[in-house]
Amino acid sequence: MSKVVDLIGLRFGRLTVVERASNSKNGKARWKCICDCGTSKEIIVFGTNLTRGLTQSCGCLHKERITESCKRYNDYEVQEDYVIMYTFKDEPFYVDLEDFWKVKDICWCKNAKGYIVGNNENGEKVGIHSLIMGASNHMMVDHIHGESTRNDNRKCNLRLATNQQNSFNSKIYSNNTSGTTGVSFSKSRNIWEAYINVNYKKINLGRFRNKQDAIEARKQAEEKYFGEWSYDNSQERSI
Repeated sequence: MSKVVDLIGLRFGRLTVVERASNSKNGKARWKCICDCGTSKEIIVFGTNLTRGLTQSCGCLHKERITESCKRYNDYEVQEDYVIMYTFKDEPFYVDLEDFWKVKDICWCKNAKGYIVGNNENGEKVGIHSLIMGASNHMMVDHIHGESTRNDNRKCNLRLATNQQNSFNSKIYSNNTSGTTGVSFSKSRNIWEAYINVNYKKINLGRFRNKQDAIEARKQAEEKYFGEWSYDNSQERSI
């Protein structure tokens, strides 16, 4: 085996080696370090990671670099009571004027699902809707007027919701053949059937010869059980 070079007292980035730590299971030398940031957490680093410059801090340097990258700003236009902001692809999104100061220092972009997201000062990915509403871990934020309005993060389009409430106004799935959630055609009976799920239980609403009657039964049930959370009641909006 090659002799291990003593690294005690040497600096690598923000780390200073203070003593030798136990070797890893495969025999690689490890070293205990302290970081310039003054953290109290124990920092054990492979010697090769130190000498190759792969580890230069306790993690604080990485966080600072992320924070620095997030200091880029989105373009924006101030309206009377809201702000139009733009991603770097010139995609517009909307926030209330009073919330602009809460979100202006984060670089926001649109993800594949249409949500406006960015990295906070800790390098964590956050949704602008959750930040604005201060959502806790057990609550979700619903875009009242449906997923096509996920770029509209004014509070008139946001509300706190449970997971089930958030599903009430979801879009119609592509494999739906009736055009209405909760309405399907039974080929074996040659009849239309309507149903609704409430509190994770399926409620049968009846069988109908006419498709429109089945749709009407479903809509009435949505009004009864979902109210303002129903799909139809969540489609009217304006900017």
